[in-house]
Amino acid sequence: MYYVLGDEPSLEISDLKLKESEQLFSCDRPLDEEFFKRYLQLDRQQVVSDLEGIIKRSHFDKKAGGVKLSVQYSLAILGELESTESLPVILDMLREDHGYYEVYLGEAFLLSGFRLFR
Repeated sequence: MYYVLGDEPSLEISDLKLKESEQLFSCDRPLDEEFFKRYLQLDRQQVVSDLEGIIKRSHFDKKAGGVKLSVQYSLAILGELESTESLPVILDMLREDHGYYEVYLGEAFLLSGFRLFR
């Protein structure tokens, strides 16, 4: 399945390939450290692709209901992997409005600025 936002090819969203990515995408509470250790040992290319997909999917799901952790986790893991190739996806995310940041990144991000990005 593909989702397309706008006309930019960088915003095509394919299905997540790793079951761990689906778990990360649907998490509603903090995941433990062991999950992240295992996740970082998976194939880097698939992990990066899935994390970019999670961020892209977030453009379509901006409903309130608490802070959603999937984007925070995706950004942190992409940073850990030093995934410079993900920069276009992150820049697309930065085009979103204030409401998006409240849902996906919470007030801490809005108040502290962009320290999440190295």
